[in-house]
Amino acid sequence: MSCWDKAIPVRCSRSHFCLKPLARFGNRGRGGLDFFGGINYTLGILPQWFTINAPDPREASGIRVTTFNDKPIFFAQLFNTFTVKGGWQFELGGVLMSPGYSRNLYMSNWNINLTAAVQKTLLRDGSLVVRLEGEDLTR
Repeated sequence: MSCWDKAIPVRCSRSHFCLKPLARFGNRGRGGLDFFGGINYTLGILPQWFTINAPDPREASGIRVTTFNDKPIFFAQLFNTFTVKGGWQFELGGVLMSPGYSRNLYMSNWNINLTAAVQKTLLRDGSLVVRLEGEDLTR
């Protein structure tokens, strides 16, 4: 069975759908390096349904129709979390977006955003956490 068979289609907003599968893995309690990780990723399309109707006497119908519907934005999000012994947790995530229309603005470049974090829980009950996080590391 592939991960797509386990994917859950969800409505991300009024205008687009995504697939949000969630995979968990680890070797907790099996000896060796004790870790538990989770991968959460989303793949989707942001379709564009934007049309402007403006009066124009040069057109035969008297109305100029301008559409921005031919270039949707494709995106992928990936977030990994690894928890190891001693209260340490490591995170790595990223977002990749293709060129396309966002309303009436054409985004001509690929957008890549990488995020990384490390955190340490200091008290047994988890009430004190020290966290170091970096966002937008690709710029």
